[in-house]
Amino acid sequence: MVKTLHNRPGPFTTLDLVLAKPLKANTTYLLSVKTVRALSGRITASERRFTTPKPPAPPRVRADTIPIRAPQNAPPTAPPTTPPNRGP
Repeated sequence: MVKTLHNRPGPFTTLDLVLAKPLKANTTYLLSVKTVRALSGRITASERRFTTPKPPAPPRVRADTIPIRAPQNAPPTAPPTTPPNRGP
């Protein structure tokens, strides 16, 4: 009869954090862990610095390539006029 050993889960390489609000774009942060146990059993601290990505650039608006022309047989337009002031 073969006796099996209880296997421990493998070491983790990632950690997911749930934050109350999103981090600001293009900002550097420092993540600190005060006590983490290494595979050797030693307890140590760890720090990682990271920068969040820049926000995406707004989409470019292409300028019209066809100029707008007035109809050929249209009468010229007069500038708008202001009505005269009328008293009470």
